[in-house]
Amino acid sequence: MSETAYFSGLKELQVRIQKISDTVGEKTALKPVGTALRKCAVTLQNSVKAHLQSRGHVLTGTLLNNIIVAKVRSRQSGMVTYIVTVRRNAKRYKDTARNRAAGKVGGKYHDHGPLFYARFSELGTSHEPATPWMRPAFEETKNQLPEEFRDDLASRLDNL
Repeated sequence: MSETAYFSGLKELQVRIQKISDTVGEKTALKPVGTALRKCAVTLQNSVKAHLQSRGHVLTGTLLNNIIVAKVRSRQSGMVTYIVTVRRNAKRYKDTARNRAAGKVGGKYHDHGPLFYARFSELGTSHEPATPWMRPAFEETKNQLPEEFRDDLASRLDNL
């Protein structure tokens, strides 16, 4: 399930970005847009984690630690996309003395079951009812995200 948000009412900021783009280049002008968009995605990520904890889905913390914000590459020039999703694979063991002694460095966590089963708890199955935690988090924060994006982008453009 994917939800796309289109922002309106940003004409003034678009004109300012175009002026900056003409003087310093398109890549430099789009950096504040990407940064502001990522900040909104992190806000949504924090909301998803809070809903996950409030619903009692946190037993080991593996699912909670693997909710990430990822940048999606686009073929279109000037298109910036971020998604909040569950990591596909479990994290790898870090290079610490304890993990080196156990021979686990670089290996995946064995407890990656919650990552695979996260979609089943969100959407439900034929045997288990859905207990959504990502959709309600999005519904709760979707009204504040455009204002947060607009305010953050305006302040970043003022600093350029």
